[in-house]
Amino acid sequence: MSQQNDKLAQNVFWISMGLMLTALFVETSVIIDAVNNNFAIGFTQWRIYGIIFAPIPLLIGTLVGAFISRKKKPVPAFYAVVIGGLLSVFTASWVAENSEVFTMVIILGLVVFSAYILPERASRFVIVAAVVTGISAILIDLWVPWDRSLGAAEDTDIERIVAGAAVTILIVYVFSQAKFFNLRTKLVLLFSVLPILIIGSIAVLLGLSFQSRIEQQLAIDAQEQVSNLSAELSGQLALVEGDIEFLGKSATLSSYLDILEVDAPVQLVDLARLDVNNEFLNFAQAQQLYDQIRYIDASGQEIIRINTDQGHSEIVPVSALGDKSGRYYFKDTVILNEGEVFISPLDLNVENGEIEVPYQPVIRYGIPVVHKGENKGVVILNVSAEKVLERLASHDTPRFLIDTDGYYLYHFDETKQWSRDLQSGYNLDEENPALSRSIFANESGTIQDDSGLYAYDPVVVSDEQSPRWFIVEMINNDFISSQIQQTFSVIQTIAYITVLFAPMIGLLVSHAIAVPITDLTKSAEEIASGNLDVEIKVVGNDEISILASTFKMMAQRLRKQVGGLEIQANERARDLMLAADISAQIGHLRDLDELLQEAVQMIRERYDLYYVQVYLIDTDREILTMQAGTGEAGHQLQQRSFQLPIKSDSINGMAAAEKRSIIVTDTESSQIYRPNSLLPETRSEAAVPLLVSDQVVGVLDLQSHTPLTFSEENRPVFEVLAGQLAVAINNARLYQEAEIAHDVIDNQARTVIKQAWEDFLDGIHNQSSIGYRYQDNVVQELEAAMAAVDDLANMIPISIVGELVGSLSVEKDGNDDLSKSEEEFLAVVANQVAQRIDSLRLLSESERFRLEAEEIANRFVRDSWREYQTQIGFGNYQYDQKQVQLVADGGDEETNAAISTPLDVRGEKIGQLFLEGVNAEDENAHYLMGVVADQLSDHIEKLRLNQQTEIALADSQRQREELAVINQIASSVAAQLEIKSLLESVLDQLKRVLPTDSFTVALYDRAKNELNFKLVYDAINGYRHDLPPTVVKPEHVSSRIIQNRKSELVLFTEEEMEAQYQNRPANLISEDGSITASLMFAPMTQGNEVIGVISLQSYELNAYTQSDLDLITGVASYVTTGMQNAQLFNEIQRQGEKERVINMISQKIQG
Repeated sequence: MSQQNDKLAQNVFWISMGLMLTALFVETSVIIDAVNNNFAIGFTQWRIYGIIFAPIPLLIGTLVGAFISRKKKPVPAFYAVVIGGLLSVFTASWVAENSEVFTMVIILGLVVFSAYILPERASRFVIVAAVVTGISAILIDLWVPWDRSLGAAEDTDIERIVAGAAVTILIVYVFSQAKFFNLRTKLVLLFSVLPILIIGSIAVLLGLSFQSRIEQQLAIDAQEQVSNLSAELSGQLALVEGDIEFLGKSATLSSYLDILEVDAPVQLVDLARLDVNNEFLNFAQAQQLYDQIRYIDASGQEIIRINTDQGHSEIVPVSALGDKSGRYYFKDTVILNEGEVFISPLDLNVENGEIEVPYQPVIRYGIPVVHKGENKGVVILNVSAEKVLERLASHDTPRFLIDTDGYYLYHFDETKQWSRDLQSGYNLDEENPALSRSIFANESGTIQDDSGLYAYDPVVVSDEQSPRWFIVEMINNDFISSQIQQTFSVIQTIAYITVLFAPMIGLLVSHAIAVPITDLTKSAEEIASGNLDVEIKVVGNDEISILASTFKMMAQRLRKQVGGLEIQANERARDLMLAADISAQIGHLRDLDELLQEAVQMIRERYDLYYVQVYLIDTDREILTMQAGTGEAGHQLQQRSFQLPIKSDSINGMAAAEKRSIIVTDTESSQIYRPNSLLPETRSEAAVPLLVSDQVVGVLDLQSHTPLTFSEENRPVFEVLAGQLAVAINNARLYQEAEIAHDVIDNQARTVIKQAWEDFLDGIHNQSSIGYRYQDNVVQELEAAMAAVDDLANMIPISIVGELVGSLSVEKDGNDDLSKSEEEFLAVVANQVAQRIDSLRLLSESERFRLEAEEIANRFVRDSWREYQTQIGFGNYQYDQKQVQLVADGGDEETNAAISTPLDVRGEKIGQLFLEGVNAEDENAHYLMGVVADQLSDHIEKLRLNQQTEIALADSQRQREELAVINQIASSVAAQLEIKSLLESVLDQLKRVLPTDSFTVALYDRAKNELNFKLVYDAINGYRHDLPPTVVKPEHVSSRIIQNRKSELVLFTEEEMEAQYQNRPANLISEDGSITASLMFAPMTQGNEVIGVISLQSYELNAYTQSDLDLITGVASYVTTGMQNAQLFNEIQRQGEKERVINMISQKIQG
């Protein structure tokens, strides 16, 4: 205990030192940040002091813990560390942002170390307090409304290195000490570390997933924005095209041109032109989209021009009109055909050869004016691009517009706008070549680089095939990161809180798991020390409970071998109580006749049959007796006690004799059917044997008035029904036998008491009769007790469990008779005397049997050691003050030894201890040799018991695994209705417990004497589906399995395997040359027939045992049931499909 305390104190000291260095580093970093003014601007003085103060409680706590731990007081020292750590964690959350990592490291460290250092109750309290503090700190960090500066400070490289080194040292230290941790500490550690790995991985994956989704959603939204803007811009320009077509075909303009053609007076021409001016003016004021509306004649001279500025439109006087014959938009428009529209690039408006200031971005639309087949000029619209570009600047998200050469027309950075017209040199291809290539290659899409996410979409004007411009929207990476961080902070907080809850769960789980294991370990230590009366508690029904139950049974067997008569008497009483309990439990079972009568009525009504009856077998007389039947016919046959011989003359006799179902599909064409005058309407009959463990208990006879009611297709259904009825019959019979056994037990109880007293008063160990007389305050022993009281009246019998063992006689003065109250009192006294003398008898016999039990125990130890030495073997060992050596013969040592002492266990000698080089007369040496010999004997005996216990535990573990495999296979059989899936599931389960280099399931075709393979697997080729049927030859093992209906285990020796390699049989040597060394075969039986064979092979020598063969035999039974269920399901489906088709055909015919 002292060594363990010193070890804990040393661990607490190093824990304190490690956390102290961490606190010093944090404190130093905080002070340096304060000195260097790295705190946020406007950070108040008290908050600076608060941040500086936060690590101080941890620093003080670790200093106190290190000091107290040197005093060999680990628990108080660790309490100081815990208090300091929790105060620092709680304080840091109020004054420093992003303190979650500091919180998690301190809290999880305290949780793990508290489970190791502190007692169980104290560690539970500390873990709960630490978890609550950690969760509170994280929630406070989220809630605190004021500014805290540590979140703004960037971690330096040295801080990252030191933090990583501290975490690494902590992890290395924990795992280096893990071998000294108890089970509870390891479970808490497991539930503290694993959630970090699992939840951390999930949080990272979720963060990456959300990051990808957020980026995708932002890209989709941005793409949708630019697509809408592009469509809106294209739509606006399409309206312009309609407007210019309207102006080009204006009736007023056409009238003006007509007047020009007839050489009308100038006044008339001026009026016509005035009408056109007014019409264009009204149009400009109505639209408010066009800076200029012009009509230019065929020579290039402006005839009409309307200017619009800041919403005000006016007619330009003739004197201000100019010659535009040299402008590109006139030249490009005048040569167009009628109805074609010219659209200029988007550029800055130029007046008198200079770019107009302020900048006036325009798009010019032109259309030829064709009058009576002759080109009379053009109409030009200057579209104000500012109104079009307003949509690009109306959103907080940066956007820009480029032409097909990459020059900026609009940009959120005004210095880059109109880079072509202003010749500023800004070009997308030069600034971002990757984005430029993507835009001009895909025309529409998104791309992300180091600066941000870009979404782009082309702007197509009118019916042009190629885009004129591209709208690009940019989302900064900072904005994307902020969106991702908002989402990830929620995930991070949930992950931190979940991780902190994990130790509490671990605490509960560790308590549930560790307590029974610890109790079992203590019990094992007690038993190993020789205390066989230790109580082993078995709680629950899990693996630990099974282990405890198994260990308890071992201890009970051991106690039984060394116990006395009291244990035997208790076990006998327990057996009687168990028998009475069993009798009470089965007392509610119904009478067999009532059961059979109800069963036949239910079967007849449910399956709509004509007649149902049940025969029970009399094996001694080899006859079948009708026990129950339906209707009047059944009543009459019961009255006659109708019987049938077990032979092949009748359907029921044949079914009982051959243990198989007999089906008569149509009685009129059957050769074996025997008509019954009481049942004239029978047209189809089935006799199904009632089997219990392959033993016939009777026959279920079913009859129908409809032909083809019974067939091979529905035979399995009625066989299952018969099996259930057979079990019910067997249970009813067991109930009747139990009633008889109950009476026998009562008689045996009295017989036991009588025999026990006869054995006690056997005249050898005790007198044949014992008696005592109480008279005159003196108790006298009577030599002839019974004879001495023959003449006395008022004799009260002394009985135990109804068996008379003596009497109590009372002599009253005057020979008066006893009153009723005296008789009742004496009866109570007699009863107490009976209990007391029986207890004294048991005590006396217990002492006698105790001596006998000691002899049995000594003999048991002697036999156990002989058996152990035979199995393990022991040599002689010599220690020469340097090393221990095994010596072949101990004769010389025995001769030269000065002192020798026997090694014995419970008085039985198991060896001899010799000592050389001392004085044979030295009493101290003799004393020390005796002490060492006793301790060595006890230790050797403990080692033997521990080894035998480990062997028993290993056997129990294997049995548990096999039981788990059987349960899983049973579940698969119940769930799977597809044969291939069922067999593959069985194979997967067998691989868990058995070497499986090859596995085969084959069904036997008795008519062809062939095996049809349903599943073939080997470790090299996997599943194989191309094997043809195989004829069963007499020399094959499968032939013996089918004939004998018994499983078989085949284990080859190395010589036999060498012979196989020389002969190279295909079924025993694999493609890579591996030779089968161990095989198991098990039959698949249905009733009394073998329907298939299961085989398992391994390349290892002696890979299987008899218990493995029993396992595979049970598996074969489950596989048979599962395949029958699957086949029955398929047959029912086929039958249902057939009936559906027939019904459909019938409906067609009737329709």
